[in-house]
Amino acid sequence: DHLAAQKYTPQSLLKIVEENLDHLHQTPHFPDDPKIIVDSLKALQGRGNATKKGKHDNLPTQTLAAYNDRNQDEELVYAVGVDHYMKRITVVLRGTEINQGIGVTCNDWRSNLSTKRVPVKLPKGLRDMVEHTKVRRVKLHNGFQSRVFYERDGTNTSHEKKYDEILDVVRKQCQIHPTYKVYVTGHSLGAALASIVAFLFAFEPDLPKPITTINFASPRVGNHKFLRCCHILEREKRLRFCRVVRKRDTVSAFPLYLYCHSGFQVVLRNKHVRITYPRMNDSWWRRLKRSIGNSVTARLTIDLLDHHMEYRSKIHQLRDLLQAFHLNDLYADFNLTGFSINYNDLELP
Repeated sequence: DHLAAQKYTPQSLLKIVEENLDHLHQTPHFPDDPKIIVDSLKALQGRGNATKKGKHDNLPTQTLAAYNDRNQDEELVYAVGVDHYMKRITVVLRGTEINQGIGVTCNDWRSNLSTKRVPVKLPKGLRDMVEHTKVRRVKLHNGFQSRVFYERDGTNTSHEKKYDEILDVVRKQCQIHPTYKVYVTGHSLGAALASIVAFLFAFEPDLPKPITTINFASPRVGNHKFLRCCHILEREKRLRFCRVVRKRDTVSAFPLYLYCHSGFQVVLRNKHVRITYPRMNDSWWRRLKRSIGNSVTARLTIDLLDHHMEYRSKIHQLRDLLQAFHLNDLYADFNLTGFSINYNDLELP
């Protein structure tokens, strides 16, 4: 059920994970070595113990503000965490569920494979921004957008759509922590949902800007008009968009046609990292080269599930290279993006 304002800390989560290590080791297709999760939670715990001071003395460094897995066969599963050290409010959207001994759930696959593009009307704020382009609607992947805009039937709740429910939680946390920034993340199906939610958050007048999405293993979610609108939001400092994919992750190459990837693409290779950006003024040759690099043929592999699920261990392996990059620096690189944005006036991690 929905858990509002529950103070789950790295210490309490670490205890839960350590008490269930045997079960995690026996779970088929568990995406990571549980030891890496334990080490990550211990690092968060240590960071909190070393940095608590001033007005946050009585606060845990990280808290789980909300969690909802109600009716997860039909609705998306999300959590909202608050990091008082980094001053972040982070929405995490769960990806395709792996059931023990069964594989992915049918409803998750139904969402993944419902690739028909459906038109979504732009919020008025963006329609005014793109008036010169005559774009009034974008087309989104039907399965993904239907999860974001899912409406429950026969309930008395004041939240008609799943998106409104998540937005309400984030708004409350922003009111409590007015200097914090909003991040949205997820893996696979969760990454696709994160892309749409972050896109919509960028129009909300009472959320701090820019909204940042850093997601992992995302398939494509929208058409070229969606890409164009993302460009405009990025240039207006409303949105920062970064997708992390593994070199042989075939899932991130779908859907095959009539869709575009948006934002920076960080490709995790064996020993190095490659970063690209879909510039609107790219030559046909650069677009073709990028399209081939993101094709199923380029990412085809026998170990599809391993390459799609095991991201944490790969990031852990390449962490020194990844720590050398800063998203603000990438947006300031005209040669990479075709424009230059200065975020020096904002404190953004």
